[in-house]
Amino acid sequence: MQIAKTATQAYNACNPDISIDAGDERYVDLNTSRGFPRPGGIASDIAWRIGQAGKQYCTQLVTGHRGCGKTTELLQLKARLERQRFLVIYEDIDDTLDLAEVTYHDILLAIANAIEKTLRSKNISISKSFSEDLEKWFAEKVIKSNKYLEYSLEGSVGGSIEAQIPTLAKVLASITGRIKGGGESRVEIRQTLDREISVFIQQLNAMIIAARTAVLAAGYVDFVIIVDSLERISLRRSNDKQSDRNNHTELFIENADRLKSPQCHIVYTAPISLLYNTNLGNSYTDGLQLIPMVDVKKATGHSKMIEMVKKRIDTAALFEKPELLDELITFSGGAVRDVMRLIRFASEQLDTKITANEISIAKRALMNEFEYMLRDEDIPTLIQAHQNRDISGNDQAARLLFYRLIHEYRNGERWVDVHPAVLAIRRVTRALAEHIHPN
Repeated sequence: MQIAKTATQAYNACNPDISIDAGDERYVDLNTSRGFPRPGGIASDIAWRIGQAGKQYCTQLVTGHRGCGKTTELLQLKARLERQRFLVIYEDIDDTLDLAEVTYHDILLAIANAIEKTLRSKNISISKSFSEDLEKWFAEKVIKSNKYLEYSLEGSVGGSIEAQIPTLAKVLASITGRIKGGGESRVEIRQTLDREISVFIQQLNAMIIAARTAVLAAGYVDFVIIVDSLERISLRRSNDKQSDRNNHTELFIENADRLKSPQCHIVYTAPISLLYNTNLGNSYTDGLQLIPMVDVKKATGHSKMIEMVKKRIDTAALFEKPELLDELITFSGGAVRDVMRLIRFASEQLDTKITANEISIAKRALMNEFEYMLRDEDIPTLIQAHQNRDISGNDQAARLLFYRLIHEYRNGERWVDVHPAVLAIRRVTRALAEHIHPN
């Protein structure tokens, strides 16, 4: 990729929604500055279980704030597993499902769909008899009970390209498509799967066994499923105001056994709101790996972030003074996404170099976004986090972590702090001053 030299080029080069794939020259290993083991350690954990008695499968959760570089690290994990001759089935749930409302049924269906698509893309065929049995089960139990699905499938057949797609692929694509579309169809599908959940999981595992047989025959050592973007599921509190229950705990804790039911190695991303849930270790013996923010208060973390920016833009050509980039990096709190967005804010409609004025505009733009999310009842928790570098494990803390008003770090020991953009908001600044120097 060409290094950006103008504001317009810098704006395009710093798109925070584009993850860096393995082998991309823009990749910078930030993990030593995060103070945690690389997610690649998951690859070793999976490899150690190959050939073990009892069919031991790894179900690993990976979490981190949105914008910490999680997807980029998962793509590094994918490449590492592929070098070890694993077939990696990577599924970005954001492409498949509605993140505003996701249930375990949806995820298991998306996994089945991803297995079928990946094997077909690799020209790996599972047993025809199994495929036909699975098609029959879906037709009898799911499609016939749903008038929308029956119509959709009948209407999808025909055309030279369409005719080449296996019926099982059409069935799975139609069902997952209807779930993402919402409405009565989604409700009916979930109700049907609820009634048939034990058999559905048996069918899914039969598919996984058939897939593994075909994958091993193709020369792979096994396959691994990575389910990405689940950490972005919208956070909704329980109607019971006295409870810390929310849709994140309902999905990952209350339905943990169902998410762990696929008999294969699987990596789920998970919301950071679960980090302080006391039931997490009981539900997932393989634990949860956090990808923390980069500690930019330390010289090593700060310099790594500068290196990351210089992989994309010519900083001497774009910034009037090098201290201006330092200011943006510090203001990001170590969030890769926010560094990129701050550079974008500063570059908008700019024909010359970025000056202190553009830096001020960029910082205010980020502050405004956080101010809309800030509630008066959040301020005591923010003060506690900033002064003690710790927070309590309650529903409010989960919300502040999820929306990145508070950042989680790991350098020697775990600690937290308030996002610098939040600390700069007048309400927070005033509350901190009053707490330190009460009248």
